[in-house]
Parts: sequence; structure tokens; C-alpha cells
Amino acid sequence: MTTKRILFAVLCVLLILVIIMTGIVISKVKALFRPANPYPTDPSGATQPSATESTPISLPTQPSESIGSTEPGHEHAFVLKERYPASCDSFGWTEYVCECGRVDVRDRVDPLGHNYGHGKVVSPTCTDGGYTEFVCTRCGYIDRRDENAALGHAWDAGTEMPATCTEDACTLFHCTREGCQETKKENIQEGTATGHTFGEWETAGDGTTHRFCQVCGQEETMTVGITSTVRESAVDDAGTAYVRYTITVGTAETPNAYIYTILDYLDTDPPSFRYVPEEGLIVTYTDAEGQSQTVTLEKESNQELTISAQGE
Repeated sequence: MTTKRILFAVLCVLLILVIIMTGIVISKVKALFRPANPYPTDPSGATQPSATESTPISLPTQPSESIGSTEPGHEHAFVLKERYPASCDSFGWTEYVCECGRVDVRDRVDPLGHNYGHGKVVSPTCTDGGYTEFVCTRCGYIDRRDENAALGHAWDAGTEMPATCTEDACTLFHCTREGCQETKKENIQEGTATGHTFGEWETAGDGTTHRFCQVCGQEETMTVGITSTVRESAVDDAGTAYVRYTITVGTAETPNAYIYTILDYLDTDPPSFRYVPEEGLIVTYTDAEGQSQTVTLEKESNQELTISAQGE
């Protein structure tokens, strides 16, 4: 009878040992396949609960089961690792860690939600829709509400516009909404623009030659013109006095391209000079009888003109 009791006791001890060893093996296997941190991380690297505002997560407020390796019989000693404050759209929590690697998340705080100030009403315009804009005073998030469509232009009855130097005749419409400067043209009469009516070419002090439209004032500048005019008193071999004009024609890049010489033996009124690229140097003077005369010297050449005492 005593022997049976001893055998029964030995079997019970063996059974208990088997149960204990089985539990240890199962714990080791679970620890092997369990991730070190089941919580996702934000872009800054901070560990945080995984949840949305519509389905908040349930985090433990007391130490949870071990995350990370630990030894049987180990007593955890948690220390504060970091506090993550809640923001408008993310949870807040406090994270503790044990030297064995176990992480414990406590004190979860739900997202705060945006704190909007007074809305700013933006009225619609002809081309842009309107809305009411709210700005979060904590994070600056902008929320637009009550959006409505653009108004579109409100055109007037239109004004009949005559043709100009460069524009065809048409009907011109203006938008009547305050602050809008848009216009549109309709009933355009193609080919009715009149073109410019230019005055005479004139040489400016900088050596360039200009002319202006007598209707709209449009300026046109020559690429070739008189770059300098020199007046000198002289005496020829026969002892006769005259005035020599040296007219230099060119461009800004080649100011001395062509030189024209005018010998004025009449010397009553100073002659005038202008250069037209399509024609040449145009000399205008007053003859001995008081009549205005015009002579055109060939373009792009070096020429000489003599105005005799008889005005020829």
C-alpha cells in the first residue's frame, strides 16, 4: 500500500513538471513570433496608437502583457520613456519601458479636434466661387464650407467702337460687376483697321531717327539714321568762302557707316538733313530766289553735294 502511494506521488510530480515545461515552451514560442512594438509609428518616428476618429482604439491604462523578451519570474520595473501629447487629429499617450524590453502604453488621450475661430466669408466673383473659411487656432488647418459657384460676367449693352490704326471696328462689352475689369469684343469687322499715318522722319539728339503716327502717336525708330552733323566754315582754292556740312550716317553698332559732304556756297538759311533708309539722305535748302529745294543723295553711299551761290 505504501509503495502505491509513493508511485502515485511521483506520477503527480512528473505531471506537474510536464505542465510547467509545456507552459514555458508555449510562452517562448509566443514571444518568438510576437512583434517588438505592435503600434505604428508616425513620420517623425514616434510610436503611437493606430486608430481613426471614427473608430477610436482601446489602449490599456495598466501594464499589458509583455512585449519583447523576458525571463520567467522577472519582475518588471517600468520607467517613463516619453509623453506624446494629443493634437487636433492624433491621439496622445504616455509610454513606459522596462529594461527587459517590454513597452507599456498608458493614459491614452483622444484627439482634441480642431478649434475653429470665426469664419471668414469670401464672396464669389465673376470667375471664382465663394465660400466660408474657418482656420484652426491650434494647428492652422483650413476648412472651407458653404461653397458656391462663380457668378459669371454681367455684360453691359455694348459700345460700338470705330476702327483705329491697329484695331478693327467692333462692339465692345464691359463687365458691370464691381471690381471686374473684363471686356470682350463681338461683331468684329475684319480688315477695317486704318493703319498708321506717320509724319516726317526726325533725327533725335542721340543720333537715332524717329517718326510718329499723327493719329495715335505710335513711335517708329529707324535702325539706320544720322549719327552726327558737323558744320565748318571753309575757303576753296579760289578764295571763295563756303560752309561745309559733314553728315555721318550709321547705326548704333557702326555709327560711321556712310559720310555725306554738303558744300554750301549760298549760306543763307542752314539746310536741313534727314536720312530715310529706303531712299537716302534728303537735303532741303532755300535757293537764291527764296524757294525751297530738295535733293536726295543715294542711300548707303558716300556722296558730295554742292549748293552754288546761284542756289543750284
